[in-house]
Amino acid sequence: ILQRPPRQPVKTTPPDDIALTLEIPFTLPHSMRMRGTVRHVVIFCLGIQSIAAQHESCPAANTITNELPSEELDGRLLQLEWVGITGQVAFALSENGLLYRTANYGQSWSNETLLGKLRGVEAAVSDFNGRRHRGIAQVVHFPGRPNEVFLIGYTALGAFDKGVSYVQPCGHELPMNTCIQSPGDKPVTSLGLPPYVKIHPEIKSLVLAMLTRDECFKPPPHECANDLFYSPDFGMSWTNLTANSKGEIVSFVDFDWATSTEKGDPDNHILATVYRTREKLDARQYGQWDKFVDFVRSKDLFASTDNEAELKCGNAIKSVQGTLFVAATRDCNRDETTYTSRNVQLHVSHDHGKTFSPVCFPVGLEDRGYSILDVSHETAWVCVDHDEEDFLDAAQPVGNVYTSDKDMELFGLSQRRTYKPQFAVDFDRVKGLPATFISNQISESALDDPMLLTGKATFESFMQSRITFSEGASWQFLKAPTHNARGDPYRCQGECHLHLHGPSSWYRWGDGDTSWFPSLYSHANAPGIVLGSDGDTSWFPSLYSHANAPGIVLGVGNVGAFLAADAASLSTFLSRDGGQTWEEVRSSPHIYEFGDHGGIILMAEHASSASTDAIYFSRDEGRCWEGPIQLRHPMRIDNIRVEPNSNSHVFVAHGTVLDYRGNAVTQLVTVDLKSLLSADQYTDCNETHYETWSPTTEHCLLGSNFTMRRRRRDARCFMGMDHEHTIEADLHHPTCRCTFEQDVRCEYGFERNRQGTACELQQQEHFNLTCATSLNDRHWRSTGDALVANDQCTHAQAVLKSAPSHGSSHHTSSLVLMFRIFGIFILVVTLLLVLAWFAATQLPEYLPDGLRDNLQDSTEKMSAAFCTFKSWVEERLSGDSLQYERARQQFQPLADAGEEHDHTDPNPL
Repeated sequence: ILQRPPRQPVKTTPPDDIALTLEIPFTLPHSMRMRGTVRHVVIFCLGIQSIAAQHESCPAANTITNELPSEELDGRLLQLEWVGITGQVAFALSENGLLYRTANYGQSWSNETLLGKLRGVEAAVSDFNGRRHRGIAQVVHFPGRPNEVFLIGYTALGAFDKGVSYVQPCGHELPMNTCIQSPGDKPVTSLGLPPYVKIHPEIKSLVLAMLTRDECFKPPPHECANDLFYSPDFGMSWTNLTANSKGEIVSFVDFDWATSTEKGDPDNHILATVYRTREKLDARQYGQWDKFVDFVRSKDLFASTDNEAELKCGNAIKSVQGTLFVAATRDCNRDETTYTSRNVQLHVSHDHGKTFSPVCFPVGLEDRGYSILDVSHETAWVCVDHDEEDFLDAAQPVGNVYTSDKDMELFGLSQRRTYKPQFAVDFDRVKGLPATFISNQISESALDDPMLLTGKATFESFMQSRITFSEGASWQFLKAPTHNARGDPYRCQGECHLHLHGPSSWYRWGDGDTSWFPSLYSHANAPGIVLGSDGDTSWFPSLYSHANAPGIVLGVGNVGAFLAADAASLSTFLSRDGGQTWEEVRSSPHIYEFGDHGGIILMAEHASSASTDAIYFSRDEGRCWEGPIQLRHPMRIDNIRVEPNSNSHVFVAHGTVLDYRGNAVTQLVTVDLKSLLSADQYTDCNETHYETWSPTTEHCLLGSNFTMRRRRRDARCFMGMDHEHTIEADLHHPTCRCTFEQDVRCEYGFERNRQGTACELQQQEHFNLTCATSLNDRHWRSTGDALVANDQCTHAQAVLKSAPSHGSSHHTSSLVLMFRIFGIFILVVTLLLVLAWFAATQLPEYLPDGLRDNLQDSTEKMSAAFCTFKSWVEERLSGDSLQYERARQQFQPLADAGEEHDHTDPNPL
């Protein structure tokens, strides 16, 4: 089942950014995400004066001591959502369910709950663990309705118009006012968990909400089930789809909208994984892939069964940009009710669940889960965590990353041993640029290191960062800067590369149990929970880029042979050319955020390193750092935020400060950039302040001459909310000449050799020879290479070993030729056996006795030899000797068995 990843991370993701994971189903009590000390949130509407100078051209140092307005929250910040399109209105949700609102860019905040604006949220309810909760649990915002938000609570479900007016839950509305109807026949006050809500991405009035029944909080546990509700009018009325199915569905497990439906089809197609009978529900397999769960698709709210397309044992689903992925158990036809499913098969559908094709990975190890990392340009990226036979191989927290052909059915191997701990894959796109990704990989040398073998080191001690500028066709180390932030040269012993912390460093485990939550979500780039550190210094800001700040990448890491995991060894690095080159900008872990389309970078010491009373900023992409902006009290800053498009100069920082009693409390601090800069410092950009820029010296990405118009680094002017970065076409030289390194990928069954100079056949002992897609109507190239999807380079014949091919290819390969020869051989042997049978059964009556006996003896020997050969072939081709993959993480997972997850949808992928 697709278990929703954690709540959407704090910084918002552009629509084309995907990080998803198919997970094993497990209900995570919401209370597990609400622990820790009270927090402060600090907000900066950044006003800036010249402060510090690293170079001669930098402004003179100047400390900003302006009094900053402050506000206190009652607990840790769970969620921060901007509403509308200007960034003027935002909502902050505390862990205690209180909702705060600002309508003036954070200059002041009002507690909407205490003001009595939210009715029906006073009553408290208990969760699975007996903890009591009240108030709002989540704010759901849909960009298609920028002024409207769903408030989801343990005791109320409501919607409003940017908070100017609230539509109260029915039973709590004012006379003559409309109200939001609670899903089901009972008030939400009787429910122990808030509903899991999805608003239709294209039709803004359609809403789905899944609620857990009351029986789940009472014995016996087998009565527990989920109901799915449908609203055609943004929550004003609801239909129970479990009841609407007339007994065909007894419980829902997961659901999604079928978007971009084909012409002529209804707009409210619904995808779901369900239990079809009470017997299947009672036999459910908690925390495992469950063969009793099926995938269904309905276009009439499940009122009939003749319009449902079904994939038996389909557990996990995710619809991404019109492509549907479903993970189904392979062995669902086994009759044993106690049998636990271990392995799964990924299926893909391009018609929203009407038909499916199996997905083929070339490594012949069974799959137990998938992380769908990215889908773009007719290419999908999937991380598969294979279950190796060798103990050390199986112990590695890694997966293999594969890229697809244009049909997303055949996948070629892009990278081995990509770091993949519990709920995140260290793999991220550099946003705003094509073909560029950064990942973390466990070094192949780890398995031979005596420190690891004796338990004195972990696999994480051998982590290295890699970057690709070719959609994963080739990977290389990040180029280390020559000097650190103090101007001293790096002195490395052995390898000297740059390594950066990825998404996995942005997540951590809860206190003492198997629950989990993100420490600080922002750099996963989507709205969601924001939890503080509680003094934990083992998590760090992750790699960060934004589509509205093209080319700029920030990260925390170190220069050396491997990635360090202690704050004292880490620094903060910046690239302004999409990862081609890097510079160290601060000598300790810092938290960071973009504003003004990348024209402003705000940065402060991160909570993992130390408390700080200073925040710095740069107006020239990190060349000069101005400030500090002086805080009233030292703070352990967890995160810095800005409105989702990174266009504004209003920033939000949150963390903990100590009050006069020594307790951790919260502040909201607003700084307006324009009020702090003089008129000659805060100037608007004009045409002379821009340049034509490319991330590479050759100006080539995906075979095209790629150049952009962006602000010059030394301009220090402000682009404004309405600015847009544009890609400029070179009409004289629109394309580039093909190179093997940048434009050629290895196809199914092939991978790059160690020198990176050719695509070679994968090692045969782990090669998948039984994939239905590859053996039926799809073929490999004879050389195993092809141009990267959407690559526009010229003179492909010079770098490919045969005719060029974009995406999937249909040339007969040596492997297919081998199978054809083998098939002809089997046919010939079969004909010989038929002739032998005829000779042994029909011909003997016409032969003398001695000749008849010799013929029968020869026929028996031939038959025995053929049976022996047949058994040998079946043993080599059977799946019994293959292994399985661990179902862990994020569809941002497919997760591990026995691990609990929240019913919230982050991103993703």
